[in-house]
Amino acid sequence: SRVIVTGEMAPTTTPIVNSNNLSLSGNALISQGNWKYDLILDSLSGDWTLQQDQVVDQNLYLASSTLDLNGKTLTVKGDLIHSGGTLTVTGGTLVVDGDYRIQTASTDAQGATTYKYSSGTLNMTNSADNVLVHGNFVMDSYYGHGALLTSGTLEVKGDFTQKSTVSSSTAKDYINFQATGTHRVLLSGTAKQTVSFSTASCNRSHFNILEITNDTNAGILFSTGVVITQLFNHHLNDFTISSSSQFPDYDLDEILDHNDPDPLNTYTCDHESLKTLYRDFDNDGYGDSSRIMYSCTSLEGYAENIYSSSKFEAGDINCDNEVNMVDSVLALKLLSGKGADIHDNRAADMNKDGKIGIEEAVHIINLNKNR
Repeated sequence: SRVIVTGEMAPTTTPIVNSNNLSLSGNALISQGNWKYDLILDSLSGDWTLQQDQVVDQNLYLASSTLDLNGKTLTVKGDLIHSGGTLTVTGGTLVVDGDYRIQTASTDAQGATTYKYSSGTLNMTNSADNVLVHGNFVMDSYYGHGALLTSGTLEVKGDFTQKSTVSSSTAKDYINFQATGTHRVLLSGTAKQTVSFSTASCNRSHFNILEITNDTNAGILFSTGVVITQLFNHHLNDFTISSSSQFPDYDLDEILDHNDPDPLNTYTCDHESLKTLYRDFDNDGYGDSSRIMYSCTSLEGYAENIYSSSKFEAGDINCDNEVNMVDSVLALKLLSGKGADIHDNRAADMNKDGKIGIEEAVHIINLNKNR
């Protein structure tokens, strides 16, 4: 049976079995602000408005009704499973040490936890709203959030995932993370973070402002296409784009934010003086074509060329200081996928487009004819 507290609940060290049958309602509070067990908020309990800072040491289940932080701080030491109802931050702070899943959890026949879509909503419309998730954040709400994610900061230290798993034609799950206004997402992990969207587009789900302070070498992996509509402030931290994505030009300097070392401020040199810089991930002095910045000055960790003529001559694939028929054979082997003993593929990339194609093989063969 359910126990619903509407007044003051005293903390206890006595073990409680099935603590997820315990709820707070109305203006209820926990004495000393700390509850050591699970807590649930649903239709039986009704709404809960915080009157002081509260800590839930285990999991919090928001199944329906409204949880209003009311300018206070709610800390969940476990996971927050948000299967229904509304979480209104209202100028407060939510801290989740585990995962924050706007999903519905269930258990399959093998006893494993599975997740499907939620009927819950997250309301962040106040500039003082702060949500900090130390684990993963998953948005899989049935409802659109275009008018609900307009302000505040959502900080995530784990993976960020937007899902759209509702099969109903009336669902608005395809716009369940449609951030607007001044809403900001901050990726601040200390290990690799993966970002994925099921329905990313400028008129569906997207980031408004995305900021990266994760300064690890692994950085951020955008495993699907993403869309950022206002600002991508990467602070020159590493990120990898694996699919076609859309980035803004916040400072209107005609350099998209993901290629702009300082997306907040326009460049100070003439356009003709801009350097094309390639990210040098392995710090070997040669740029990698997967990451490009346009800058007036040199940048640490970037190189101006994706090869170095002082180290090898373009076309000298086996690095023997000669461009000859051996290189032509190696180029053809490389092109056919049969493999070749190649010192550095960049020497075979004659037109420096990051690819080795038929143009390279033909060019090296013709180069030998003219020698």
